[in-house]
Amino acid sequence: LSHISPPPVLEEVVDGRPRKKPAAGMWVGFPTRREGVLPGWQCPRCHSLANSVPSDCAICGLKLLSSSHLARSYHHLFPVPSFEEAPVELRAEATRKEGGREEERECRGCGVPVGEDDDAMACGRCSSVFCALCDGFIHEMLHVCPGCQRGRTAAPRAVGDAGGAGED
Repeated sequence: LSHISPPPVLEEVVDGRPRKKPAAGMWVGFPTRREGVLPGWQCPRCHSLANSVPSDCAICGLKLLSSSHLARSYHHLFPVPSFEEAPVELRAEATRKEGGREEERECRGCGVPVGEDDDAMACGRCSSVFCALCDGFIHEMLHVCPGCQRGRTAAPRAVGDAGGAGED
């Protein structure tokens, strides 16, 4: 453990004398899977074996968890901002011209047409419109806005934009 720096130390006054104590926080270890005669998860701090993760090391008390456990709880740190009721302008856009025909605006999540009278919610970042069911699914289960994610993987294009070739 010589390559790991110790936590910052805070001073605490006990019985009129300053006493040093480690900073509060949660220590987490990512154990390695061991196969063979004694299968289990090996603690990175004391090298003892645990039967399963997530758990606490029986020897040193370190919380052991796998990277997949951390990834599954990551969304709690950065939740999707609440969607707001879609403005009338976005709902009025319910009929738009694509390929020379009029189509209703669709929920970005499930593809169900969203009209002016429907409960429609809009993402404040990407302005994608979602029906009420997809809004609930995004915030409770998915934890990421599909419209924002699509904007990260592909450059957004305006409706009717054919890639800009030959246009000035």
